[in-house]
This record gives sequence, structure tokens and C-alpha cells, in this order.
Amino acid sequence: YIFGDHPVSINDQKDQVQVTFASGKSHEFDLVIGADGIGSKTRRLIFGDKSPMNYLNVYIAYFTIPSTPSDNNWARWYNATKGRTILIRPDGQGTMRVSLSFRSPQCGYENLTEDKKKEVLQKVFHDAGFETPRILHELMNTNEFYFEAIGQVKMDHWSKGRVALVGDAAYCPAPITGMGTSLALIGAYILTG
Repeated sequence: YIFGDHPVSINDQKDQVQVTFASGKSHEFDLVIGADGIGSKTRRLIFGDKSPMNYLNVYIAYFTIPSTPSDNNWARWYNATKGRTILIRPDGQGTMRVSLSFRSPQCGYENLTEDKKKEVLQKVFHDAGFETPRILHELMNTNEFYFEAIGQVKMDHWSKGRVALVGDAAYCPAPITGMGTSLALIGAYILTG
């Protein structure tokens, strides 16, 4: 295992794999397993820049907001009009976890700056009802924010020579399915033969 560094080149040779890291260090391995997620750099280095993503025309944001006295130990889910959903749930740490999702054709929102992503959410959810005034107010103050386009990774092959991919890097079912860990374990099991 090598932590705090990442591959910048992977050269699959007949008997070994030569990996050069961002730190400039280079190592030889018998086998390389890429388990670096839906945006896998290992996948790009081995299979090229063509994206295996099948976008589902849904965007989602996750963030944390302060609890209020009216919050309790129950999660609350709200389906708004126009394909919008809101989930707010306690996290056991005195704060609330929020997810906002909305349907939209793939248009590159995921590539915007964090401030621009928050502006998109303000615009999309301003009239959604429920607890959106509170949520949108706190959205602008949160330091814990993640925003993505929901998609699936679909590949014809998960390995090439002495390099293989597992988990979301090879076959992400979509983060909203709740099946990523199960599929990662099944895929790793299959890889072992």
C-alpha cells in the first residue's frame, strides 16, 4: 500500500508493472489493482480518457448543517415537484446531513466551482417548499459540501494485462443505489477466481 501519493503513469510490461507516482518515485509491482472510485485515475491511465460513465440525468449534493431544537432523531424525506428531492437526517454528532437531488440533463454542473454549484442549488430549490429556506441558508455557510452528477460506470473489461479495477472504478452501480460496497466485494471475489 502507498498512501498520500498517486500514479501518473502505469507501464504494464510482460513480467511486471512499472508505476511512476506524482512524488517522482517509481516502483515495480507484480499486479496493480485500481480501487480509486468512480473518477478513477488508474482507469484513465490504463484504458484511456474515454469515459465509461452512463449519466442518469440526476445531480445530487451532500452537506452538513447545524441542528435546531425542532430536529429530532428521525430522517425526513421530501419529494418536491419538478423531480427534486430533499433528505435531512441527524448524524449523531449534533448536526444534520442533507442531500438535495434534482433531475436535469447532463450539462456540466459538476465541473463548476463550489460557489457556482451552490448558486445552482439555490436556483433549483428556491420554491421547493418543506424546510428549504433553512437548508438553503445553511448551504451557503457549510464547509462540508460534495456535489456530483449521478452516473454508472459500465465497462466491457475490468482488467488489462497485469492491471485490474475493482469497485466503483470498474462497475459503479450509481451512488444512489446503496449497492456500491456489495458490488465491490463481489467483484473482488470474482477477481480472485
